[in-house]
Parts: sequence; C-alpha cells; structure tokens
Amino acid sequence: MFANQLSVFLDYVDKGGIIFILLIFFSIVSLSIILLKFLQFYSIKSSNLNKLEKKILQTDDQTELDEIYNIFKIDNKPLFSMFNKSISVLKKNSLKEEEKISEVSILVNKEMDKLEKLLPSLDIIAQISPLLGLLGTVIGMISSFNQLELGGTTVDPSVLAGGIWTALLTTAVGLIVAIPALISHHFFEKKIQDFQNIINNILVLIKNKA
Repeated sequence: MFANQLSVFLDYVDKGGIIFILLIFFSIVSLSIILLKFLQFYSIKSSNLNKLEKKILQTDDQTELDEIYNIFKIDNKPLFSMFNKSISVLKKNSLKEEEKISEVSILVNKEMDKLEKLLPSLDIIAQISPLLGLLGTVIGMISSFNQLELGGTTVDPSVLAGGIWTALLTTAVGLIVAIPALISHHFFEKKIQDFQNIINNILVLIKNKA
C-alpha cells in the first residue's frame, strides 16, 4: 500500500514539476510553524491568566498580593518572568511615572515579539501559495496550447490532458497549502491580541495596587 501511495506521489511530482515541489516544501514549513505556535500558546493558557487577573482584582490585602506576586518568582511559566520584572519596575520609587510605563512597555513588547515570531512567515506562505498555484496553472495551459499549435489537428489528446492536469494539480495544492496557513495566521493573531489585553489588564491592576 505504501508503495502505491509513493508511486502516486511521485506521479504528482512528475506532473506538477518544480511548482509542486515548492508547494510541498511550503506545506511542511507551514505545518511546522502551526504546530510550534499551538504548543507555545498551550503553554501560556489564557484561562490561567484570567484566573490570575480575577485574584488580583478581588483582593486589596497586601499579604495576599505578595503571595500572588511570589508565583511570578518561583514559577517558570511563560510571561511570569515578565510580570516579575514589571512588578520590580513599578515598585521603584526612584523612577518617574513615565519611566515606569516606558520600561514596562519594553518588557511587554519583548514578550509579544516572542509570541509573534514566525507568524510573518506563515502569512507569506498563505499569500504566496495561491500565486504559485496560479503560476503552475498558467505554465500548464501554455504547455497545452503550445502542443495544440505544434500538432494542429493531429495533436494527441493525452498531451493536452497532461498540461491541464498540471494546471489543476498546482492550483489545488496551492489552495490546500494557503487555506490552513491563512486561517491559522488569523487565529494566532487573535490569540496574541487576547493575551496582550489580559497582560495589560493585569499590569494596570498591579500598578494601581503597588
């Protein structure tokens, strides 16, 4: 069975040519990025951040707040180190309000950059893949019409079918690669925006209670 599947795949490669190979490469890169980002976002778990926000919001007792803040020091979860550094900055009496906000913004932006890493590559794949598929379509149709011109009325229909087959194959693969990449890119962007909103809310609460 594996041999049959391999044979079919090699036939696709032969028909699709370099465009098909490029699209397969982009699909592997795209799936790798999607898997990596899912693992990264799963490790953060926005639900835990929501619980943390509620805890800070519901208490004004300094002892309880210190216990909550200690979590940032002893826990190695993503973002917690940033919260710990932000608390230290917000508690510095030697800094002006504008300086505190500036330093905390830098810390937050660094974490957001980590979350956004590789997303531009996913966006590029989502945009380029349909264009590559379209390029394959054009090349296939050019090949078909070229054979039609050379052969005149005696052209072999199978030759025309080969060009059309290449056109349809690359178009389909281009869309198959682009659609998941596009959906995932928008999904991850929305998750990052949600994380940023929660992080900003928590930092505002910490600042007000500092």
